[in-house]
Amino acid sequence: MGRDLGLDGVVDHFTLSGDEAEWLRNKTGATRLGFAVQLKFLTWRGRFPKMRMELPPDAVEHVAKQVGVAASQLGFYDFTSRVAKRHRSELRDLTGWHECTKTDLVKLVSHLVDVIWHDERREEQVRAELGRQVRVDLIEPPTAAQVNTIIRSALHQADERAVAEVAARLAREEDCPRRLDALVFTDPTGDDAEPGDGATVDGDASEEDEDEIESVLSDIKAHPGNVSLNSVLDEVSKLKQVRAVGVPAKAFTGTTTSPPRPARAPPPVTSSRSNSANSTPTTRCSPHAKTTPAWTRAKARCSDMARTTTTASRPTATKTVGSGRTGEQTASDLAFYSRAMKAPALLDAAERLAERARSESWSHSEFLVACLQREVAARESHGGEARVRSARFPAIKTIEELDVTHRRGMTREQLAHLGTLDFITGKENAIFLGPPGTGKTHLAIGLAVRACQAGHKVAFATAAEWVDRLAAAHHTGRLQTELIKLSRYPLIVVDEVGCAPRGADGSRGMRGPPPVIAVTG
Repeated sequence: MGRDLGLDGVVDHFTLSGDEAEWLRNKTGATRLGFAVQLKFLTWRGRFPKMRMELPPDAVEHVAKQVGVAASQLGFYDFTSRVAKRHRSELRDLTGWHECTKTDLVKLVSHLVDVIWHDERREEQVRAELGRQVRVDLIEPPTAAQVNTIIRSALHQADERAVAEVAARLAREEDCPRRLDALVFTDPTGDDAEPGDGATVDGDASEEDEDEIESVLSDIKAHPGNVSLNSVLDEVSKLKQVRAVGVPAKAFTGTTTSPPRPARAPPPVTSSRSNSANSTPTTRCSPHAKTTPAWTRAKARCSDMARTTTTASRPTATKTVGSGRTGEQTASDLAFYSRAMKAPALLDAAERLAERARSESWSHSEFLVACLQREVAARESHGGEARVRSARFPAIKTIEELDVTHRRGMTREQLAHLGTLDFITGKENAIFLGPPGTGKTHLAIGLAVRACQAGHKVAFATAAEWVDRLAAAHHTGRLQTELIKLSRYPLIVVDEVGCAPRGADGSRGMRGPPPVIAVTG
């Protein structure tokens, strides 16, 4: 069970209102208590409880008194059963809470962009705002993968929106885009030369022209060198060039996009120690400072907007990707890339789903998601099979094959609770006691197989085998290494504990941090 909330917390969050009490009219016993507990947990945490361990004991007692059912009856309510799922569906209809849909994901991203685009965009703040908004919209928490997708998309769109706003402000200023281009871009081809400039024939003059067309921004970012009168005058000239760009003072107002800060350059490299204080260094370091991505994109987009409004812009050639390709070429490329990615299921899914996607008018994104789902499912299935093989079970058995009808001490509810594998996530041990032939080993293997299918690595052996393994490691001085290796397994199964040798040196190695399923002989 969870921690007690205290009197104030229980009264605030787990007191049934008049309307909520009316929803319990046709329910009795454990069903009545389980329905009420799920309802109040939903209004408290914004989601349904996954297991009984999440419920505060004092809250269960408080709800049990209100519905007239003993708190111990909650032990007969299986939160993974079809009855509990039907209760959750009924509660969604009554309270307005609903599972997160694709439409909700789009709305949440849009809301986050509106909130954070003009503020400091940090993942922690976005995550907190997302948690607040899902409660406001009565949306059950998205999965961890969906949360990461929402946050990444919101941060990206907010950044793009801030860049677009800055670019629009710069474009509204007269000649500001042209001055930015002159500061950053150069044209070594000489296409922008004025007609009256004339042509130079002398080779030395050509070299001087090439030096003159170097980027002004690169010169501004260059290291100033040793302190001297000439270097000070050079820096003053650089400042005048920056000021001449004329970036409006309010270009970045209300956004966190800011002009680049000069990076700290390494000390200058001089050719000798005899350089005088009045001379500039003979060797200057290459520029290391770089503009921030947001500033660079704002400058580029501002330039693009300015070029689209002028008739002097030069046409650019465009290339259509995938045009003129035959079906055989596309199939060949798909086969090659699927092999390169080691994703054979992706190739099969693309071939099988292509006709369906065309007939049902799927979008490219929907088709891609469907193919990737098949690939992920195939990898999970193959991974589960590999984990089952590496566990070295004496035989493959499943929980579904276990008949508990005529077995004493085990109910279907208890079996269903064990099947949730909550004891693994809670790092708890499971011990099965009983005479031989009652299905203890079958149950242990079934749970271990389900753990493999759920993505957990499992180690299986009898108690005698574990003792021999640890004793051998102890005698060779590898006991600590062996224990560290075993601690990496989320689940260890120890079969036939009653048959383990007494007083063996390796027996103390059985106490490890991973959860253990112990089966007596």
